[in-house]
Amino acid sequence: MKPTYRLNEFAKLINRSVKTLQKLDRLGKFKAHRTATNRRYYTHNQYLEYMGIAKNNTKKKFIVYYRVSSASQKND
Repeated sequence: MKPTYRLNEFAKLINRSVKTLQKLDRLGKFKAHRTATNRRYYTHNQYLEYMGIAKNNTKKKFIVYYRVSSASQKND
């Protein structure tokens, strides 16, 4: 099971203040999960998402362009 983080633990983990996380939650930009007693908590997947390490199941395509020139071509 992946770990969960309380609000203050998560704030220290990502180097943000508790007030900033509360504001982001209120604005809906980075929603926190809620317990039955309405306390905020964050999951490990949210941590990965915030740090930009979240897994994407989409396949990426890389397009490489190269040009082969001969000695007879003029400089561009």
